[in-house]
Amino acid sequence: MTPRELRQRVANVASAEIDCSDAVRYWREALAPGTPRPYPPHWCGAFTLWALRVALGCQWHWEIGKGYLWRLKPTRDPDLGDVCYMDRPFQHHAILTAIGDTADGRAFAISVDGNAGAPPTHVDEVWRAREKWTVFYSIQPLIDTCNELS
Repeated sequence: MTPRELRQRVANVASAEIDCSDAVRYWREALAPGTPRPYPPHWCGAFTLWALRVALGCQWHWEIGKGYLWRLKPTRDPDLGDVCYMDRPFQHHAILTAIGDTADGRAFAISVDGNAGAPPTHVDEVWRAREKWTVFYSIQPLIDTCNELS
């Protein structure tokens, strides 16, 4: 598959989960086998890692107290499938599904977010001003690994 197709696969896997609310399923896949319950109550990061695992065969696991983003590099030029991260008011992760500018020139990002809604209970598609995200992390290293394996 081409890099664009792999990125689209990540976005499609995440988007297919809209309205789902199975935090246990995402944590069960994201955490190392045998990790005891109860799982952490916030699951947006587990959802993003789950999507990368399903779409790209990523073998990483969530490390309690550390997460997984330390394995990726921040990018100033985010692309489809990249991981969005904000640190305030709460830490939050999502999968980028679109990015661009409105007609009046405001930058926006559309993401698929786990642990979304009010109260946060499900997966949802969210439109935000781009500056709301603290940083975007490129999934290019995972794309490159997929291409090396094929």
